[in-house]
Amino acid sequence: MSGDFFDSVPEGGDAYLLSNIIHDWDDDQAVQILGRCRAAMADTACVLLAELVLPEGRQPSMGKFADLEMLVMTSGGRQRTEAEYRALFGRAGLRLTRIVPSAGMISLVEAIPDSLS
Repeated sequence: MSGDFFDSVPEGGDAYLLSNIIHDWDDDQAVQILGRCRAAMADTACVLLAELVLPEGRQPSMGKFADLEMLVMTSGGRQRTEAEYRALFGRAGLRLTRIVPSAGMISLVEAIPDSLS
């Protein structure tokens, strides 16, 4: 199904998987995309992001090189830390529930509707 996730996403899904999408956009645009997912999903659904999660602090990380790449190749796109994903989800009416790391650089970041929103 074609479409524009800035306008809407299909309703009624059990899970909304966005693989390497959110890092392409600045915070306001990322919140808009996540907000469209939240508007389309039931309270029992979840959002799953397959994204790189930067470590907190100043420790070395290959992900920081990927963050520099986003700076050069996009208009505001960036890699984010767990705290930054948590803030994006909160602004979109979602709550980060867990991050599942993989053997590679990409993690699965899960969020559910925030009942307090």
